[in-house]
Formats: sequence, structure tokens, C-alpha cells
Amino acid sequence: MIDYDFSTLNDKEFENLSIELISIDKNKRFERFKAGKDGGIDGRYYHDDGTQEIIQCKHYLKTGFSGLIASLKKINDKGINEIEKVKNLDPLKYIFVTSVALSAENKKTIKALFDPYIKNDNDIYGQEDLNVILVNNPDIEKRYYKLWLSSSVVLDRLLNNAIESRSEFLLEDIKEKAKYYVVTDNHNKAMQKLEESHIIIIAGEPGIGKTTLAEHMVLRYVEQDFKLYNIENSINEAESIYKRDEKQIFYFDDFLGANYLNAIEDKKDSHIVKFMDRIKKDKTKRLILTSRTNIFNQGLVLSDTFKSKNIENEEFIIKIESLKDIDKAMILYNHIWHSDLDVKFIDEIYIDKRYKKIINHKNFNPRLIVFITDIQKIQKEKIEAKDYWSYIAEKLDNPQDIWRNTFDKQSDEFVRVIVMLTVFNNNKIEENKLRVAYNRHSAHKFTIFIHKISNIVFQVDQVE
Repeated sequence: MIDYDFSTLNDKEFENLSIELISIDKNKRFERFKAGKDGGIDGRYYHDDGTQEIIQCKHYLKTGFSGLIASLKKINDKGINEIEKVKNLDPLKYIFVTSVALSAENKKTIKALFDPYIKNDNDIYGQEDLNVILVNNPDIEKRYYKLWLSSSVVLDRLLNNAIESRSEFLLEDIKEKAKYYVVTDNHNKAMQKLEESHIIIIAGEPGIGKTTLAEHMVLRYVEQDFKLYNIENSINEAESIYKRDEKQIFYFDDFLGANYLNAIEDKKDSHIVKFMDRIKKDKTKRLILTSRTNIFNQGLVLSDTFKSKNIENEEFIIKIESLKDIDKAMILYNHIWHSDLDVKFIDEIYIDKRYKKIINHKNFNPRLIVFITDIQKIQKEKIEAKDYWSYIAEKLDNPQDIWRNTFDKQSDEFVRVIVMLTVFNNNKIEENKLRVAYNRHSAHKFTIFIHKISNIVFQVDQVE
């Protein structure tokens, strides 16, 4: 028996799922409406005589039943609550749906609030009721990709299929973050490419979402009974556990690593290409690789093996401009919805539609959205609600805190120097000028090094 708690869905996703399930259960096609103020109507069915049946969905998982009831009685800015909204609509029937688990007594309480519009308890759907409908409609379950990630039954299946302990940990971690995920065109195109060639290399700048995309592609195959093997050190790990005629998916994050020169010198590029050839010919295997764009490009330039095998043909590059505005909006919305931000903070984002400034900002990046909605960081810096928008605007315009670790720890000295020289030249520089500037920098650094050595030698001579 499946046991979804719907925690990975935001309110709009839960609403769409609920209306689809109720339409099946009632054998009627209820209309759905675009996002916005619904006036108490999420779904509607019109009878020939003009009367209507109304569906209202409440996704109040965090607050439980007490919070649900409180929200129904809460007076809005127009001076009415949900109960009075229903009276004003005067429907023939009112159908109430919630993600909260409901007891028989809970249903009686809800029915009494909306008397006489809720005709009987069968018009009240709680968490258990929705799960019962889903059991009999597996096609819906498959369509709602994020839904099955919240199922303990599915998670158990995932963990059993992942033999390596780090793969188990990875699956648990992906599940925990799944509620923030947005299925974009990038996801669909990448899945199509992987299905066709059995291999994909996802290259992109730090924080762009390449690892998140790769992880959720992994989950789609694990759900299809592929065994996951999370490769960390070298492709030799994958070769040692390769089993003929067994469904396996190999995931190698940052497969070239920061020390890509060592990888090429040690002929790891040759090992990777040979393994890729093996995967292409095996319908039961999939291989997902990720790499930072600058490292992958350097690998293509320096590796004769990569050149001869046209490895770039397997590449799927994620670029921030490939995200549509609606994708950016959903990424932002999901992080706000699933955050622990107080409503006063969230309201600051909606004032004068400020969220559009975030979506359209030149520095928009999934990692930045994670940063500005992180309640722990906000509390650590002692940001108050009235200052929250200023905090967001500052991080958007000057996101140095987000990229400090990437610059200091994940980039080698060569990359750091190139970035600094480019920035100091107003963010653009011709290749020949960059080459001259880099050579001067290297020469200057070498001069300083010789000077320091000379001082040390001089001090030793003086002691002697």
C-alpha cells in the first residue's frame, strides 16, 4: 500500500493532482483554473441547470489539522473567511480536499463548518482518501514525478536497489531535496539524449544546476529498477561492478575533477572513453557524467583521446539562458513554499511583485535562490523581515558569499588568475592581451619567489 504524504508537492501541484483524482473518483470532469486568487474555487463542475459543484484544496501538511481549521476560520483582507466564501458562492455541492490526514471526527468537524454545502463525509478527502484513489490509478502516479519521491515504500525500493553505502546516502539526500526540484526543458531534453545514446555529459558553470539535474535523472532510472552506482574516484570502480544483462546506472559527478591534468596524464581519459563505448552497446546500462564547463573544455583541448573519439558529441551543456522565465519562477516558488521562512519575510518578496526582479536579474542562479531562502543564514545574520528585501537585493547584485567557496576551494590557481585578470579588465579581454597579462603575472610571481629564497639563503649565511 502506497503512503504518500504529498510533502514534495507545492500548493499548486497538490491542487492539480487533487482535482484530477476527484474527477476520476466522481466520474466528472472538473475545471481547473490558472494560479491566482481563486475566490474559494479550485475546481468546478457545471450542471445543465446552472448549478455548480466546487472543489477547494488545502495543502496544510506543515500545520496539521489544527492549523487547517484555523486557516478556514481566518478573516482575509476583505473581511471574510473560507466558510463565508462558500456561503457567497452557494454551490449545489462543496467538495473539500486536504493533504492532512483526517480521522472520522476530523471529517465531522469540517462537515459542520460547511453545512449544508458538504452533503456527506464522502465529499471530504484527506491524505488517506487520495492515496486510495492513487492505488487504482498508477498512470497518474507516474505522471507526477515528484510525488513518488515522498513514498516510504518507494524509498525502501530505491535503497534496496543501491548496494553501495554512498549510493544509499545519495538517494536519501536526493529525496530530501526533491521538493525543490522543477522539471524543465533541460530535464526532458537530457532524458531524451540519455535514452538515445545511454550516455550523457552534463557540463555547466558552478551552481547552474547540473548536479541537481543529474541526480533527478538518476532517480527516474532507479524507479525503473536500475541499480545505482555512485562513482567517486575513477571509472575503474564502475568497471569492477559492471554486470552483463543487469540494469545498472552509473553516476560520476565532476568526473574530470579539479586535477584534470593528472587525470589525462594517468590515461584516465582513455579508460573513460573505453567504458563509454561499452555502455553505448548495452541497452541495460546508463552513464551520467558531470563536469564544470572550464574543466571539460580544457579536457577537450588537452586530451587526444577525447578529440579522436568526439566525446563532445555526448555533451549536454546547461546554460542559465536556457532556463525559461517560467522555470526560474517555479524554482523560486518551490524554494519559498518549502522554506521555513515566516510569512512576514515571504510577503516582502510579493510586495509590488518584487519576485519579478529576482527572476529577471542577470545573476539569477539556482544556488543563489537556495542561499537567499535559507532561514539559517538569515537568522545567523540577524535579518529582520523589514530588511529582508534589502538582503535579497544585495545578494543578487553582489553574490560574493555564494561563490567564495567555488572560487577559493574548487578552482585551481590558473582559473583564479584568469578570472581576476578578466574582471580587472572590465569583465572582458582579448585572448592575446590575456596571454600577455598572464605571462607578466607568472613572471612577477616567480620574481617574488626568487627574492624570498634569496632572503632565506642570506639569513642562513649570516647565522653561519
